[in-house]
Amino acid sequence: MSDLRRPAVHEGAHVVMAHLLGREFEGVTIATSEHFWGLAIMMPLRPSEEDLANIDSPVPHVPPRLRRIIEENIMILLAGAIAEELVEPRSGRYEDPTPRPRIVAEDVAKDEKLSARARQKIVEAASKPGLSDEEHAWLLSFEAFGTLAAAHLEWMRVVTLAQVLARDFAHRVGIVAEALMEHTTLSSAEVERLLDTERKLDD
Repeated sequence: MSDLRRPAVHEGAHVVMAHLLGREFEGVTIATSEHFWGLAIMMPLRPSEEDLANIDSPVPHVPPRLRRIIEENIMILLAGAIAEELVEPRSGRYEDPTPRPRIVAEDVAKDEKLSARARQKIVEAASKPGLSDEEHAWLLSFEAFGTLAAAHLEWMRVVTLAQVLARDFAHRVGIVAEALMEHTTLSSAEVERLLDTERKLDD
């Protein structure tokens, strides 16, 4: 398997899941930095102040919009690792038995096809270690569901796996992954164009 295939599938799955959920994103790259091997740049979707005020409510009373935002974020976070694992089971970090020259994040941050905000996010992510997708998903779940977070996260893993296993999802991830291996970085418009073209061909 190409040493670029894993991160391309991983990051591709993040943006395909976002696309299917109707969530906006700024772009995706498999450029590397000291702290990441690829990055999907998501647009923040912020809960209302009223929803956040009720975040400590009993689980059945968590505001529906807040729960939807949290669960969509978790599905997007988990999709990468689940898709990557299905391509080729692994443990630990990406391994490159035959490393290729890689484009680094600092170069991608100069790519003008990305918005200024997206380029800034790449610079910020490259400059310091962040949470893993799994850690981020856990914190989101714990924030709303407290002691039920572990059970909730396992349920979200099942829901996400079911989506990732869908034939159309895998096919779309493959399209995005191939484009990432060729171009390293894709803007949101380029990803949407790839996926919309594929949808029209299916129709």
